[in-house]
Amino acid sequence: MTRPHAVLSRLAVALIVAAPVAGHAANPWTLPEGSGEFTLGVSSQTADRFYAGDTELDLPTDLDLDTTALAWSYGLTDRLTLDLQTSYGSSDFLVDPGLAPQGGLSGLNDTRLGLRWAAWRDGPAVVTLGVAAIIEGDYDTGAITAIGDGGSGFELEGLAGYTFGNGFAIAGGMGYRARGNDIPDEWFAEVSASYAFSDFMSGYAGLQSVRSDGDLRIGGPGFSPARFPEVQEEYDLGQAGLAFQLAESWSLSVGGGAKFEGRNTARSRFWSVQLGYRY
Repeated sequence: MTRPHAVLSRLAVALIVAAPVAGHAANPWTLPEGSGEFTLGVSSQTADRFYAGDTELDLPTDLDLDTTALAWSYGLTDRLTLDLQTSYGSSDFLVDPGLAPQGGLSGLNDTRLGLRWAAWRDGPAVVTLGVAAIIEGDYDTGAITAIGDGGSGFELEGLAGYTFGNGFAIAGGMGYRARGNDIPDEWFAEVSASYAFSDFMSGYAGLQSVRSDGDLRIGGPGFSPARFPEVQEEYDLGQAGLAFQLAESWSLSVGGGAKFEGRNTARSRFWSVQLGYRY
C-alpha cells in the first residue's frame, strides 16, 4: 500500500498551489535526499457574498478568481526540503467605486521560497520546523479583486504529523506571517487527515484558520479602496480532496472547499485540479 506520509505529501503540495484560496498547507513530511516533486495546478473560486467587518453582505455580482500555479519541492537531505511556489491569477468583477475601482485584475502572485527541517522523528511521528520568504508579485492592489496584498515578508511555522499502519495519517501546524507595506501580521493554523483507500486512490480533508492583528474594516472609519491590503482579514475554511496514482511517478488530485466564517473577506467557494510528478 502507498505510504501514508507520501499520500499526504502529494495532497499537501497540491493544496499549496491553491495558495490564493487556502494559503500555505501544512506538510511535516520532508522528501528523501535527491528526490523532487513538481505540481501544476489550476483553481477557481467564486463568491456572491462578503464580510465587511463581521457583517455578511451581498456582492453586486459574482467575484471570480482563476489561478494557474506551479509548486516544486526538493530533498536537500532526508531531513531538509526546499519548497518553491508561484502562481498567476486573474479576477473578474464589475467596476465598483467602493470595492473594485478597476473591475477585474490580474498578475503574477507572490512567490514563496521556503525550507522545512524535520527536527525530530520517532517511528511514525515527526515534528518539522519551517521558514519561508514571501516575494511580492506583479499585480495591482487597492480593490477586493486584487489577487494578493502586495507585500514581501516571511513565514515561520511549526508542523507535526503521525502515520498509522492502516493507511491513515494526520498532520497539523501553526505559524506566523509578517509582510511589509502596512499589511497586518497574521497567525495561521491547520489540521488535516488523509487516508489511502488503495494503492490507486487516497482522500484528504482539512480545516484552516487565519487571524490578523489589523484593526481596519471594509467600510469603516478611514477605509478607502487603496487601503484594502491593510484590512483585518480573517477567515476559517474547510476543504477536501481525492488523489489518484496514475503511474509510478504521476498523480492527479482534485479538491474543493469553502470559507464558512470570516472578517473583511469574500465568502468564497473553490475547486482545484493538480497534476503531480515525483522523481
